[in-house]
Amino acid sequence: MKLTCRSGRFRSRSLKISNPVYVLIYGLILTMAVVLPLAQSAVAHEGHAEGAHVHKELQGIKCPITGTKSNLREGCDLYGKYCASCHGISGKGDGQAGKNINPPPSNLSSKVFKHGSTQGEIHMIITDGVAGTAMPAFGKSMKDEDIWKLVLVVRAIKRGSSRGTHQDTCPCQAKRTTGQGSPKGR
Repeated sequence: MKLTCRSGRFRSRSLKISNPVYVLIYGLILTMAVVLPLAQSAVAHEGHAEGAHVHKELQGIKCPITGTKSNLREGCDLYGKYCASCHGISGKGDGQAGKNINPPPSNLSSKVFKHGSTQGEIHMIITDGVAGTAMPAFGKSMKDEDIWKLVLVVRAIKRGSSRGTHQDTCPCQAKRTTGQGSPKGR
């Protein structure tokens, strides 16, 4: 351990811990530095199911905004800015930035979403992110209304894939294929 003396010169001294109380205190500090982060992570995910599951407490929550063309267009612009780089413009999880992410981005055109596919569940995922993945939490950086607009787009991607008409249903894909411009941020 290096100590400064009054003259400003440095000299080395070895620190001997001979008092058992100090040994115990240092041992507790080191243990807490390792165990506390692990315990916090375990508490955050306590009771959170692995694999595909639903969040029943969120299933009754409905989107407070309507799926007007204006809201879908704005949602599509937000999707292009915040989501398409990982999830891809078609929502299949094939975006350029998502190619090296493990676990890979979710396929939003899939019939089964890992954390549920109701409006409330999708809103929770966008707001809180998903621990252990690259999916960030947007709850502090986006207005709630904008998150709901993204929910409308994600639901449109899912609906379109189940009907086999994704290009007609998803405004992001339709804008791209009809030449009406592309989402912002692409």
